[in-house]
Amino acid sequence: MRLDPTTRLGRFRLEALVWFIDLLLRALSRTWKIELVAGGEAFEEVLRAGRPVVFCFWHNRIVPAAGLLLRRVLPAGMDLTLVASASRDGELSTRFMRHHGARVVRGSSTRGGARALRGVHEVVRRHGSSPILIPDGPKGPPYHFKAGVLRLAQLTGAPVFNLGFAAERHWTVGTWDRMVFPKPFSRVAVTVAPPRPVPRDLDEEALEADRAAREAELAALTRQAETAVGARDPLTVA
Repeated sequence: MRLDPTTRLGRFRLEALVWFIDLLLRALSRTWKIELVAGGEAFEEVLRAGRPVVFCFWHNRIVPAAGLLLRRVLPAGMDLTLVASASRDGELSTRFMRHHGARVVRGSSTRGGARALRGVHEVVRRHGSSPILIPDGPKGPPYHFKAGVLRLAQLTGAPVFNLGFAAERHWTVGTWDRMVFPKPFSRVAVTVAPPRPVPRDLDEEALEADRAAREAELAALTRQAETAVGARDPLTVA
């Protein structure tokens, strides 16, 4: 099915697909048992404070993360901004998030990066919005935390907030990163590290060390979530 947002038929198909995905995700996510197995106090403090943070999780955990955002974060009144790819694939995410009242900035580390930086800085400054960045998106390599996330955090002053996700039972979608889609009534484990700002005065060597540390942290959080529900990394499963 051609999803070309520049044509009337393409826009209709996009809206129909967004409606279907929204209905499916809402129905399924209500059956998931979402458990904060580590870092629950840090998560609740983020919701209570309402100050901007940079939400980060791996690309192949977008679906369980969306369940948490829909069920816990948006109802708490947090203002969210998705940083979506400027590609056609990003159009679907854009329409889905706008459907739920979130803001969207288009661009990525590969396309429209400077525009994305300016856009995110503006929504954080003017609206106190919390950006959602996928550090290994939009096309990988998987589990590589890109330095652009840190540069954006430096620019806005918002701390990086890493979250790990795993589903006890799930389907694996045949994407480049084997995306996880939790099955109905599955346990979904969430692990959280306290949000930490990125110092503005880091030189390139120090920035790389910080990037590597946050990559290791997010990898550890994800493994911890997998251990909690007995799941395996989809990229290591034959």
